[in-house]
Amino acid sequence: MYDFKNKIALVTGGGGSIGEALVKALAEAGARIAVADISLERAQLTADKVDGAEAFQVDVTSRASLAAMMDAIHMSLGTVHLVCANAGVNILGDSITERTDEDWNFMMNVNVMGAVRTVDAVLPDLRANRPDSYLLLTASIAGLMVRGHIPLNIYSVSKFAAVGFGQELRAQFQEEGIGISMLLPGMVPSGMLQYSTGLRDRKTVAPIDIDKMVREAPPEHKQFAVSSEDCARIALQGIKAGRFYINTHADAVERIRKHYEDIVADLSVGGVEPGID
Repeated sequence: MYDFKNKIALVTGGGGSIGEALVKALAEAGARIAVADISLERAQLTADKVDGAEAFQVDVTSRASLAAMMDAIHMSLGTVHLVCANAGVNILGDSITERTDEDWNFMMNVNVMGAVRTVDAVLPDLRANRPDSYLLLTASIAGLMVRGHIPLNIYSVSKFAAVGFGQELRAQFQEEGIGISMLLPGMVPSGMLQYSTGLRDRKTVAPIDIDKMVREAPPEHKQFAVSSEDCARIALQGIKAGRFYINTHADAVERIRKHYEDIVADLSVGGVEPGID
């Protein structure tokens, strides 16, 4: 069982709702926290709410920025034991076939390559602090199945890629003795849409009424919202238990099962049997 006490924990995307909740939960569990965000002001607002937490600016699309952040953390707090790679963006609107290269680059660069760059930056610390090192990679339940009634499109694609990255890391980290979990939030009020939109000029995209979409979703797609605080609590429980997949919404399990049963059913038809020319 993982012990958070006296560990140095880094939370990227720490200025957001889920990030802030992770920071608070980790601090309550006894960790010392480096709160990192693309907005130093947002990171500081979170750090100010937790005794001993320190704020750092980082842009996960820049290896130089990540390296500078790690240097600053080393000077102030020491080497990192636990990393929550939590930075992410999402912008709704348009069908997936009408998204621009700019849209694709923006979301894939943060949600996929941002996680890749973050892991590269923290890996020396994780290796140095074995067996007390751990990585929590924030993906999404949208990385396991597509919810067609909400136009997540590129976001879902990016989270499918993030899940694949996490699965590859799991195989490597098991051999290296580094703990890893993947957080798969469902609907969590996080402010991500508003903040992500603020990072880019989205004048060409029609406003999306998420509340209306949720109200009008077919019964099989309806999902209640889980608070950021509950999301963080569930995440820490999953880390303690050493679970790789951490689900925040119990009602998602049946939909996931049905989704993969459909895949298996299709894959079971046809295909060449072993030994048959």
